[in-house]
Amino acid sequence: EDSIVPAAMYEPLVKAFGDAKNQVSLFKDIVLKLPRDNRATLLLMIDFIILVATNQGNQMDMSGMVTALSSCLLRPPRHLQERISAASNVFAIIMFFATNRGTFFAPEVSSLTQFLPPDDPALHQPYSNDKAEQPQQTQQTLQTLQTQQTQQPQQPQQSQPK
Repeated sequence: EDSIVPAAMYEPLVKAFGDAKNQVSLFKDIVLKLPRDNRATLLLMIDFIILVATNQGNQMDMSGMVTALSSCLLRPPRHLQERISAASNVFAIIMFFATNRGTFFAPEVSSLTQFLPPDDPALHQPYSNDKAEQPQQTQQTLQTLQTQQTQQPQQPQQSQPK
């Protein structure tokens, strides 16, 4: 299974961590170069980490959530695994995104449309997991309503009492 960050982008990711002065701008460049679906998945997972970590009834804090999900989100290629170990940089990368979410992803924009170009038609359509089912469900609902209306006998209007 592929990683959210393509293999070719791990070198720039390591470089971004080594450059404290330009770290944020380098990370922004990396995020913007991710394929659209990967950006959406990354933001969704970061939002999920934050949501769970900030839920007061949950026992999992931000660090625990990042630890649990780091290996799912980032899978460095073998030749870079020594430089990006699961115990250090992968954790740090995800924690960096999660703790600086507002820097990389505007809070008022939907997770799934944040990095679409302004002219992308997907920006003007609500996201739904079941897009294919919606028209059929709507049609079935309309048919059900029409059937119910035609089956109910029309009651004559009662005249007002005098």
